Amino acid sequence: MINLTDNEVHLWVLRTAPKETSDHAACAALAEAGNGFLDANEKAHLLRFRSQGQRRAYLLTRILVRFALSRYAGNIAPAEFRFSDNQHGKPFITEPSLSDPLFFNVSHSGAMTAVAIGRVREIGLDIQQIDDRTGLLDLARRYFTPLEYSRLQSLDGAQLSAGFFSLWTLKEAYSKALGTALTGTLKKISFSFPHDGEIRADFVADATEKRLAWWFCQVDAGPDYSAALAVGEPAQTGQQLTHRNIRIVRWELLALDRVEERDAGIIASSAR
Repeated sequence: MINLTDNEVHLWVLRTAPKETSDHAACAALAEAGNGFLDANEKAHLLRFRSQGQRRAYLLTRILVRFALSRYAGNIAPAEFRFSDNQHGKPFITEPSLSDPLFFNVSHSGAMTAVAIGRVREIGLDIQQIDDRTGLLDLARRYFTPLEYSRLQSLDGAQLSAGFFSLWTLKEAYSKALGTALTGTLKKISFSFPHDGEIRADFVADATEKRLAWWFCQVDAGPDYSAALAVGEPAQTGQQLTHRNIRIVRWELLALDRVEERDAGIIASSAR
């Protein structure tokens, strides 16, 4: 059993696409075995995917969620967990009842799936594969704040892609922590980076989310990926969240019997 204190968030990372051609058989076998872990709702969701790759990625994601949660819940087996979602898709545990509540959030992009686990209800995680798609500035003009958009205008190429996804993952992590629709929160918060390693978050005047004290960070998710974490706690006068202890647990696809823990490479955070 892994100890998880109130001021910790653990990130579990799984590669859901095989690295080598020879890994495909092992990947398929693992996904097939994981089908026995799914509850009725998960099996129904699985049937919505048309491609084999999408079904396999979903199965591996559910294995990761169940296996990771079981490591913090004593004698509870991965198959015993039951889940539900709020109206905007934020997942939570419905069964079994835990003496020490666990909260989690899931994100998937490209070949990577990540799960954040903590003791705080408002926890959000987003991971995105960075690419050089066109139209990023058009998206930024439509969904980002004027200040964020103006800063991106001075960038191009790889710098523009990295800058765009840095902001996007922070905004989506924030929305997922709240459990609200993404489009309703994109312009309610503006992110900037005053200094290396520092994130500044400014809320619009009518943002009701000010009732919470927020902590944001960007995590090194590996080459070509951007990842962000948002944690909110009930605010008290003068409260500022301190730097949280983030640990990454990498769950390698073909070595599930070996869990490797390491300290997260935090690129930037909103408090230190």
